[in-house]
Amino acid sequence: MGRQIRFVTGGDRHYFALILTLLGSFGRQMPGERLWVCDFGLADEQKRFLRELGVLLEAPVGLGRGTHPWICKSSIGSYMGDAEFDALVWLDADMIVVRPLVDHLTYLLEVMQAGQHDAAVAGHLPEESLAQMAAMYRAPQFARHLREFSLPGHLPYVNSGFLLTTSCEVLDDWRGLTKAARGDILFEQHSLNVAVYRRPHGPLVLDPRVWNLNNYPLHRTYRSEGGEVYGDTSLPVNVLHITAQEHTLRPFKLDKFIIEQTVRMTGNKVVDDLIMETLASVANEHAGLLRSSGLIH
Repeated sequence: MGRQIRFVTGGDRHYFALILTLLGSFGRQMPGERLWVCDFGLADEQKRFLRELGVLLEAPVGLGRGTHPWICKSSIGSYMGDAEFDALVWLDADMIVVRPLVDHLTYLLEVMQAGQHDAAVAGHLPEESLAQMAAMYRAPQFARHLREFSLPGHLPYVNSGFLLTTSCEVLDDWRGLTKAARGDILFEQHSLNVAVYRRPHGPLVLDPRVWNLNNYPLHRTYRSEGGEVYGDTSLPVNVLHITAQEHTLRPFKLDKFIIEQTVRMTGNKVVDDLIMETLASVANEHAGLLRSSGLIH
């Protein structure tokens, strides 16, 4: 029997176009799988659409609208409730899945089991250490947690955009540490670093150029003749993360209707065309539901 993997993302009302794009790319690459969407403060019309689509995870008491989205993100264990799973995959809403993931995830889970890791997470771009990030962002709570848990400062800092975990304890720890670190810049991401590194065998650190391609390498991203996406290595990318420091926001419009959302663009035509093509495809596919939910006109 295969492992039961739960895929989860989330966002507030400002992230709805990003959520649609991720849903579209996920559905294209992973037919038969479901990507759940946590309500971090979505508008009622957006929740109606996602609820009818069968993918909404309602906000637990104390979360959702009015709560900082990073508090919500670190509380994904609470959104899951009593749902059973062998592994959970978190994907930031501003990601795009560009390859089927299940076989790769199954392999990662085998590697994690062999190394007794209960979390796998991609490194940071550019590569930095825990100590470097604590100093760079003047994050006193993060620095305090590094000292409190005696975490070596030279360990590689990881990005919270992609997380694979088999442990509810990791999720619980992430939630508690994030609440304690509020006030720091990137406080939920710093807290995930602490949560995974304080585990007995630490995390399995993945290549971000494969699992979480973001920042400046997005500008060098291209597609092969076979359609695979590459960054700045010879390895095909699994997941793009649209976080380029220099990006523009473009209103999203189709000939037939308008979704009053802005879309984050990178300046790389290959990536930006993929974003717009994916968003247009999912919007056309679900035009009736978007219209009945009050999201398009």
